[in-house]
Amino acid sequence: QSWPLRGIMLCAGNRAFVLSIVLVATAAIIFSVAPIAKPEYDFSRAERGKHFAGADAVFHIPVYLEQDVQTFLMEKAANKGVPLDRLVNELLKLEIEAFRRLG
Repeated sequence: QSWPLRGIMLCAGNRAFVLSIVLVATAAIIFSVAPIAKPEYDFSRAERGKHFAGADAVFHIPVYLEQDVQTFLMEKAANKGVPLDRLVNELLKLEIEAFRRLG
């Protein structure tokens, strides 16, 4: 009996590799070790976790507007002298408040 292919990332010095293995019954058969980064990439001065956002990080979701809606809102934002995101947030807050009043 065999299980699906598994990959394990290994680090050796400033190089990273993927170790591919297949589990067969109770034994693991190693069949390839492949670098996952080009040899010219140097990670020797890298800092672990430098860009890690943390468990309490807030992620902003991208919202894509239809072209006609975006054009209209961009014109209104420019006329008011405010950024587009501020105008959209103000409009959405008004809509939320209206929904809350109506129940």
